[in-house]
Amino acid sequence: MTENENPNSNAANLSSGDLYVGIQASVTMNITESVIDSFAKFSGDFNPLHCDKDFAYSLGFRERVAHGAIQQALVSRLVGMCIPGRRSLIKKLSTQYLSPVFSGDQITAHGTLASWDTINQNGHVVIGVKAPDGRTCSITHLDFTLTLAGQGVTRSENLSPNETSKIIRNPGINRNILVIGSRSGLYRSIRKTLVDNDYVPISIGRGDADYARNIVEMSDGEWADILCETNPFGVVHCASMQPVKATMVDMDIGIMLRNMHLLTNPLRAIAKTKMSFENSGLRRIIAITSSGARHIFPENGYESYGYSKTIQSFFIRDLAREIASTGATVNAIAPSEIGVGMNVNMSQRSRALLESRMPSHKLTTPEDVAQTLLFLLSHAGDSITGQEIVLAGGRSK
Repeated sequence: MTENENPNSNAANLSSGDLYVGIQASVTMNITESVIDSFAKFSGDFNPLHCDKDFAYSLGFRERVAHGAIQQALVSRLVGMCIPGRRSLIKKLSTQYLSPVFSGDQITAHGTLASWDTINQNGHVVIGVKAPDGRTCSITHLDFTLTLAGQGVTRSENLSPNETSKIIRNPGINRNILVIGSRSGLYRSIRKTLVDNDYVPISIGRGDADYARNIVEMSDGEWADILCETNPFGVVHCASMQPVKATMVDMDIGIMLRNMHLLTNPLRAIAKTKMSFENSGLRRIIAITSSGARHIFPENGYESYGYSKTIQSFFIRDLAREIASTGATVNAIAPSEIGVGMNVNMSQRSRALLESRMPSHKLTTPEDVAQTLLFLLSHAGDSITGQEIVLAGGRSK
């Protein structure tokens, strides 16, 4: 077998010096029936959902559903052949499947290096797999390490990408978005919208049930390290506190201070880092606040919750003024009650009551928030700062 016949010769061979946060690559795969049949034979997974079109159709699917692991195979190809290529060793990956892939689909995996540790040679890639109609099928977070830093490395610009595999080197485009509070009810919608629009969401929430306490306890130095490591274009703070039903008189002052710390301190520490490092690529800071916190929650006994959210709104306005000279904007999106998170089990009666207070007779949706976020991230938001955009269907109080 000659070098040209050997598929190994097509694998990129990127060195530490070739890698930087923001480098991107994409690979494409046609999902045929033979691909699904071959994987079923190899894996032993002959579930009729994958192998029997009539059975899949009886469950409401238009075609045979490809095994989820086939998408992971494409993810493996992207890391093994493109970023970083032949010297990569996958350490850990986590995949969330958002939409099925069907026989006949052509899927594309698009990956971006979200962090790169030059000292320990460890990297983190965020990879979204999309179908031809634009829907996001899965999102994978993957950690890798470079093995054996060899000599005579072939740089990526000397590669000859084919039509289904390409490396995109454009350090001038930064699509990293740091999302604080990955356990909030809005996070899934925000993340999907960001990925669908070619942003790279990087979650900070430490993934456990007590993520809020972890965020509160993070020091200025830790936030500075995160900002320098991920070099985000934008920061979205959507961490939510658990409302405690208590009046201002009855509220434990420690809980109230902790809530205010959660809502404001990460943004303060990030802004402080931005002002200290002129080369930071940070241009957008956006907080998800709440318009309902000012009226609905106090009316129902959650006065301290509303107080904390209101303080966050004033904090955003003042922070925007202080950081304006750096070129970064600071804004807030204040939706009314949304049917996620603590409102996910809202009764029909409660929903109808809330809708009756809206001139539009329509509650805000997670998609409304996500689309407003995209607007603020775009060039249209360059001159908008210190503002709170209220999504309340025309309700003013």
